[in-house]
Amino acid sequence: MKRSTGYGIPEQGVGKDGPANDRTLAERAAGGDADARRALLQRVLPTLRAATIAVLGVGADAEDATQQAAIDVLRGLPTFRAEASLSAWCRTIGVRAALRVARSRRPVAIVEPDQLPAEEGAAPMTDSIPGELRAHLDGIPKLQGEALLLRHGMGYTVPELAQLLETSVNTIKSRLLKGRKALRARIRQQSLVAETRRSGRSS
Repeated sequence: MKRSTGYGIPEQGVGKDGPANDRTLAERAAGGDADARRALLQRVLPTLRAATIAVLGVGADAEDATQQAAIDVLRGLPTFRAEASLSAWCRTIGVRAALRVARSRRPVAIVEPDQLPAEEGAAPMTDSIPGELRAHLDGIPKLQGEALLLRHGMGYTVPELAQLLETSVNTIKSRLLKGRKALRARIRQQSLVAETRRSGRSS
């Protein structure tokens, strides 16, 4: 399954020698082969780091999440069945580790989207907001921001999000709907503030 490359998430398998080599390396590492474990970690770290940075941005939180994700990969190797690529499996582990860090350290936004006026006739939200997406997402309720980021920034489907976030499809749909509403309201509000400032300078 391909993912958006807008946040640097690798689309191909982790190993240069293909899925079969990845599976063999994972089996050796799961069996306790120290060399295989080191080689596997070296191979998957870029994928883990890209996933955590996609969720958390560049910084210490992403590095902490990457380290935890690497531990989770090693612990989870006995469960890897190669039904998905090693890259996709590790990407999911990286996202989950990043979400744990985000939920433990990021403050919850005070704004409630249901209190914001809906924008009549608004065009569908695009997959990304150039230059300001993360800042906008940080300004809305975090569960909604996470859903929008994973759906539009990383390309997860709604059923995949329900599984990843361990909730129902309807809950994910609700978070996406409310998140888009809050995001549009935030963008509209900031546009009005910027326009007011420009008008003040020109008067």
